[in-house]
Amino acid sequence: MTRIPLLLTFLALAAGGCTRQGSDPGVPVELEFTGRLLGGDRPEVEFEVRNTGASMAYFWGYGPEAPQTWRERQVEGTWEEVAWDWCGAGLELQRLGPGKSFVFRASADPGQTMRIGSRFAASRNGEFLTHWSNPVPCPAE
Repeated sequence: MTRIPLLLTFLALAAGGCTRQGSDPGVPVELEFTGRLLGGDRPEVEFEVRNTGASMAYFWGYGPEAPQTWRERQVEGTWEEVAWDWCGAGLELQRLGPGKSFVFRASADPGQTMRIGSRFAASRNGEFLTHWSNPVPCPAE
């Protein structure tokens, strides 16, 4: 019977997709490019998430420093969805305390300007809205 709630959670997340409503002013979370581009076989970009508020922020993730993310690239001045970095298996509600932060990595889009989004809420049962990073120009390989 535990498979049904997990499946429903996954379907709800997948159906919700990536909202384009912007950041929730009630959730003081910043998601920013750290300035680090990591090369190699699979180029990555490093981001920092900071809770700048005085209360807990909630997000869906695979651990306290592994948020579920979406990736977009800029094409002719508009943002185009590229990927949903993670599936819903193992996804759990995570918390980020006031004044706390963490750094994570995401796949880069060589030769493209990209951004990463993750969904945050001010309470466990609050509305989760996507917060987007600042744009990241990724050099071509």
